[in-house]
Parts: sequence; structure tokens; C-alpha cells
Amino acid sequence: MKTNKNNPKLNLNLNDLITKEFDLPDVIDDNPSIKCSIEVGQEFCFKAEGYGDCCSEDGHGCPIVIENRSGILTLYVYNDIDEEEPIIISLEGARESNRQ
Repeated sequence: MKTNKNNPKLNLNLNDLITKEFDLPDVIDDNPSIKCSIEVGQEFCFKAEGYGDCCSEDGHGCPIVIENRSGILTLYVYNDIDEEEPIIISLEGARESNRQ
């Protein structure tokens, strides 16, 4: 079991999954909120109603994924529903220890 000293509720087995649903409001106009959810297990998955990825059935896709790859946060963005390959962004350059 992985332990999280800052938040004991997040002590996870690698097969555990935590899901949180929420409405994401429009920050510019008065458009309706978008129903969203995050799933946290071995990766962080952001889902939004009406959005998905190429390989998932409608309503089950995950257009944004964050993983810990060898100690480096890596972001996968499926920004085109017809493209199988995501945009992959290493967040290595965003480490606070890189600040000059």
C-alpha cells in the first residue's frame, strides 16, 4: 500500500480507484457547466461529458491523463477524437527545483 502522510484518506493500493464528480463552470460566459470527473489510481484521469479519446466508447473516454513516469510527471492530452496518439508533455521543466 502506498501511504500519503499528508492525507491518510489517500492511502491507496495500486488497484484502488478514487472518483470525484463535479460541475465545471464557464469562466467567460454564462454557458452551462460541464459535468466532469477525475479518477485517481495509478494515474490521474480527467473526464468531461461530451469529450473523450479515439479508442474509448462515448461516455467512457479520458481526454487528459497524468502519470508518474520514473519520477517525472507526464501529461497526455487527447485533443482530437479521431487521433489515436496523444500529445505527450513531460513536466520535468516545471519542477520548482529548476527555477533560476
